[in-house]
Amino acid sequence: MSVMEAYAGIKFLYNTLKGDTQLMALVTDVYMNRAVDGAVPPFVILSHQAGSDKLTANAIRLLTKSLYQVCVEGPDSISPILAAAAARIDDLLKRTNGTVAGAAIDACYREMPLLLGQPPVNGQEWSKMGGLYRLEIQAT
Repeated sequence: MSVMEAYAGIKFLYNTLKGDTQLMALVTDVYMNRAVDGAVPPFVILSHQAGSDKLTANAIRLLTKSLYQVCVEGPDSISPILAAAAARIDDLLKRTNGTVAGAAIDACYREMPLLLGQPPVNGQEWSKMGGLYRLEIQAT
């Protein structure tokens, strides 16, 4: 079965985070690429950053290593909630693996923590907290 590995990776992240009741008690939702207009913070944004294929000498793809930004975003006034949500995300994603339709996630681990200021929203300073996570993805 043919699969777009980068999409399989983001679906794995989405399913893992959205399925956790502890995280969902801290955030309002999980979004791919950007939140919807009017989204209530704090929320999680998943986005594909980069990737590379590991190939045989005959250019047969063995696996794809993709990097994803996984961050919780919201106003600075709720920074303790943002930090708790970022910590829960890391608990869920560090050194894990799994499957989604058409792909096996052989590895998932954080490569870099992130704590970034964001432009103000309605006069409030915002931040994003989380990390860059590497997934090793094989089509099945």
